[in-house]
Amino acid sequence: MRNWSISLKSRAAVFFVAGCVVLGLRGTAGAQTRLPSMVEAPWGGYFSAYERRQFHFGVNDEAQSVLYLIGKDRKRVGETRRLRIYAEVLVETEDGKRTVKRLKNDEGYHSKLKPGLEHKEVTFSATSVGEAKVEMHIQYDGNRVIMDGKILDRGGLKEGTLSFQYKIMVPAMYTDTYKSSSKKEKARMKRDRVRFLRARDGKKVTLKSYEAVDLGAPELAKGGVKQLIVSMDGQEGRDFVFECENDSQAFEFLNKEPGKKGKLWQGYTVIWKRPMGDDQTSPMVIEIK
Repeated sequence: MRNWSISLKSRAAVFFVAGCVVLGLRGTAGAQTRLPSMVEAPWGGYFSAYERRQFHFGVNDEAQSVLYLIGKDRKRVGETRRLRIYAEVLVETEDGKRTVKRLKNDEGYHSKLKPGLEHKEVTFSATSVGEAKVEMHIQYDGNRVIMDGKILDRGGLKEGTLSFQYKIMVPAMYTDTYKSSSKKEKARMKRDRVRFLRARDGKKVTLKSYEAVDLGAPELAKGGVKQLIVSMDGQEGRDFVFECENDSQAFEFLNKEPGKKGKLWQGYTVIWKRPMGDDQTSPMVIEIK
């Protein structure tokens, strides 16, 4: 009986230790493999979500975000028109070279919050490739999502200037059928407008979504913009507004393929960044009107 009792105790101890190890991977104390996440559809695998009549916004368990438009039928529009938002670390060296470090997979995430749809704001941290520690803060305010982030520690990234950045990738808002007919393209997009305030001189610029443009040209968005308003019928009639809380601050507005001319209805990229140690940079605001 004694040996049997010892055996049971030993097994219980093993199971207890194993359970602690497993729970530790998803626990709230210390670094987690990923952020805690919801399990029910449509937000399975997401840490935080925000639902409005015009859009749904979510942060997944690896701190990356998506924005879905909501159609007139009150359902999400197709996956091909979702905005993807990447949290990254930008490394810039003295010779002008730029490299981007993504957040790690399955390692180094932490938040004291439980997952859910009830958040008004969320704060969480992560670790990038290269072991930089970053913290993100997202606030939900009506039809606006306010996004902030910073680098806490450079980790193993010893060379260069570091910045935390959000890369907002906006996809094509119309199907590829419009690529084959300029007449059909212009007719469908004749009321579309892309308007921005050029950072270097404050000039207002208006573009048509079907024009092939190089946003890196000095007369367009080189040097950044202070506000960007995109009006396209393909956005379910909504306007996308990108700006910083402090409207005097600039951010990048780039072609889908930077350095190449492109039509804006086929996609573009917005980049907001905060240099390490800079506490003056104003958060990025995405508004869907």
